[in-house]
Amino acid sequence: MFVSIYEEIIKSKASSEDDILCAQNNLGILYCEMGEYEKAIQCYDKVLEIGYSGGIYFNKAYALMKSSKYKESLEFFIKAT
Repeated sequence: MFVSIYEEIIKSKASSEDDILCAQNNLGILYCEMGEYEKAIQCYDKVLEIGYSGGIYFNKAYALMKSSKYKESLEFFIKAT
């Protein structure tokens, strides 16, 4: 249910860039909670492509760690600090 809400916000032309970034990040968090770490990483990558970092580095590091990609995860944990 929530996945479709976030996807609708992301696709909406009426949404501001901040709303889209927030929805993309929240979608990544939701995918992490569902155990779909690769989808979460893709969401975080989309936010990073736009140039926003904020807490995204930590979120991506966590998803990478849960995906057993420890070396890459460590790089993003370092960026997050």
